[in-house]
Amino acid sequence: MPTARVGSYLLAYQHLPVARTAGCLSDVLGIDVSTGWVASLLPKAESLLNGFLADLRAHVVASPVIGNDETGARIAGERYWFHDATTEALTLVTCHQRRGHLGMEAAGVLPWYRGISVHDRYAQYWTFDCRHAACHAHLLRDLAAVAETRSQEPWAEAMAKLLCSAKDKADAARGAGKTSLSPGRLRRINKAYDAIVIQAIRANPDPWLLGREDRTKAERQSWNLALAFKELKAEVLRFLRGPGGVVHEQPRGAGLSDGEDPPVMYGSRLWPARGGSRAEWRFCLDRGCIIALLLQAVEKGE
Repeated sequence: MPTARVGSYLLAYQHLPVARTAGCLSDVLGIDVSTGWVASLLPKAESLLNGFLADLRAHVVASPVIGNDETGARIAGERYWFHDATTEALTLVTCHQRRGHLGMEAAGVLPWYRGISVHDRYAQYWTFDCRHAACHAHLLRDLAAVAETRSQEPWAEAMAKLLCSAKDKADAARGAGKTSLSPGRLRRINKAYDAIVIQAIRANPDPWLLGREDRTKAERQSWNLALAFKELKAEVLRFLRGPGGVVHEQPRGAGLSDGEDPPVMYGSRLWPARGGSRAEWRFCLDRGCIIALLLQAVEKGE
């Protein structure tokens, strides 16, 4: 069993190919195993995880706030998308060949969800009948990119500072047992927000005024972000009221982004949606099982 666990860990968590996993087990543990035995580990893990899906999905759908995101990857030369739905304690990751509505629908969360979905403002999320909030991790990243242009730096930096300051105040209020900031503080934040949006719009004049028909790529980027802050004020500032505060939608237990060390989130679960192959099913399933096993070992001091 320990060898099977290590092999599953190397396959699904460290993304080693079957042959390299067999070689690693031989070199490190001194146990000679066949590639056929290694290839059988994920199908076996799949059969052990059949009880997770309904319970996990029900808990995520019942959560007042969830984060959603999608991450592309190439599998066997084809483009696939990992869709995630995450809470403070759970992560559901599904695999599908479509990035948009079909892939999200196949995950089985957003079609039934009526709480607050925190996301990166990707257009397909707005097609679902739930409340929405803009992910501040993405907003701050976008503001940092826009601020590299000197003409956009003043408003972008001002907005980033406002959002971070407002988050600190909201967190402090929740820590004190309050569900919202005081009316006076909310008015001040809203007033400052509106002033920065006006500054952003003025920093992005119509290209016709500059003697051109079209905006450059950098100008489109800054204009679209300024417009997003103007049109999505309620979604950007939703963290000031209600449950949860700002939720970063990147699943803390998933670790799917290239080049990132996957941090561990207690209670994380991963499950594949229909639309991926059996291999993708087993990869997602076994990855969730491995995280659970790692957490159990940490809790037991192993």
